[in-house]
Amino acid sequence: MNILIYMLSTVVQQLSMTFYYDRIGDAKHSFFKTFLIMYAAVVGEYFITYFLFPEFNVTVQYSARIVINFVLYCCLFKGSILKKLAEHISCYAVAVLVEVLSVFLFSWVFGVDMLNDYAVAANSDIISAGRILAADVLLCSYIAASFVFNMIRKGFDKYRNDTRYVLFVMAFVIIHFVFLVAFYKLERQKLSNINNLIQLAFQALLAALVFIQYYNTMRVRMLRKQARELEHLKNMQENNYRFYSLAQSRFDEISKLRHDLYNQLEVVRHLMNDENGRQQAENIITKIDTILEGVADKETGEDGF
Repeated sequence: MNILIYMLSTVVQQLSMTFYYDRIGDAKHSFFKTFLIMYAAVVGEYFITYFLFPEFNVTVQYSARIVINFVLYCCLFKGSILKKLAEHISCYAVAVLVEVLSVFLFSWVFGVDMLNDYAVAANSDIISAGRILAADVLLCSYIAASFVFNMIRKGFDKYRNDTRYVLFVMAFVIIHFVFLVAFYKLERQKLSNINNLIQLAFQALLAALVFIQYYNTMRVRMLRKQARELEHLKNMQENNYRFYSLAQSRFDEISKLRHDLYNQLEVVRHLMNDENGRQQAENIITKIDTILEGVADKETGEDGF
């Protein structure tokens, strides 16, 4: 039972960490593929240390998990090593801060001294319930931290469109957290592994559904943006086609006009050499002037040609 609770709590924690990494880093793969790779590595580390090296203390296990997450983060995300190291440290800095602040929250919810009461520390039911509450606090903290980080890095104007989607995720997590607080305040004398397992399963399911909805919404938004850009490009191509078709028709008219003028000028040249053809030559020149005036009127038209 304890192993199952640990696996489910790890799902929620790793979902939260992967979301934070995905928001502040430049991932090479999708969110859920990155999560599955990182979660499989953490689970593998747990079973290796649990079954092969049971004498290892908790500090060694946490240290191994931190190293594994950093190695995977370097492999699954783009950027320099220093940038990844800073982002990785910020992730665990948020986790440590939440861990410290959560102690006081747990003391209020369960009505016990989480720091000095060793009987409480040995009670796995209370510890499990506390970690379920901490998972929601950690997720909200990661969402808020990544939001602030992106606001600073990208600027408010570029990132404000993502605000409502981030608030959507936080709203569901906060509602679930309030429900957990109310539940454990009322049922703190009846804690059991079964109750914790039910709450943890619901929490993992809720986190997965919220992230699925979030990334589907972001994907739909991106597809709509691409559709608008494609429509804009299509309109530009249609306008360019009409422009070049009109230009080609005008070029054809000018070519035809040039050919006609050349023929007319040849006729005028011959008529000018003939005394009896001067009047006819003047008529042809007048006709040419009329044609050129018509071309000038077209050039000043609405289409600019």
